[in-house]
Amino acid sequence: LAYHRAHGAIGTVMAVNERLQRVFDQTWSSYAVLPHTEAYTAPEVAQSARVRGWQLAKVVVVRDGDGKDFMVVLPATRNFDFHVLHEVTGRTGMHLEDEQELRRLFPDCEVGAMPPFGPLYGMPMYVDPCLLREGDIFFQAGNHHEVVLMRCEEYEQIARPFYSGSCLHREGSAPELTGTRRPAFSKRERIGLVESS
Repeated sequence: LAYHRAHGAIGTVMAVNERLQRVFDQTWSSYAVLPHTEAYTAPEVAQSARVRGWQLAKVVVVRDGDGKDFMVVLPATRNFDFHVLHEVTGRTGMHLEDEQELRRLFPDCEVGAMPPFGPLYGMPMYVDPCLLREGDIFFQAGNHHEVVLMRCEEYEQIARPFYSGSCLHREGSAPELTGTRRPAFSKRERIGLVESS
């Protein structure tokens, strides 16, 4: 486990790609890196990293009927609902982007390990409010063997997501994982936030 703070990282493990790292440095963000065995689906990542699925961000990229891409972020234990997404965004003709297109849109990420920071990649982002109810958020930042932990308040200030009045996921229960790791954050002086878009 490595602890980091902007303009001074402790340890050598770096889960954050260069694009996101620049934003963290500019905003003096505090975060922690949790290595885990390689995993690819969101539930597998949660289990491998031993974090609760409700706190791990699952990122999906959707293209609408006008050919415009946008990002949807929701808990790893849930699948989003196209009907609700239409009501929230007003978009129609939506479909998930395929792996080839994801490689083009996120050239600095392994496929499926995109960070939940849509503006960094030139696309709007909608976040399921259920994801941020616990105070901390875990997310992938470019690879399939590490996750980043950050306070939700700090994530919101940097990511600037759009929210809806209702959850974006389908209803249904899913077992929560036990043994959650919650490392302490290193303290740092806040200099001021920089827009990420």
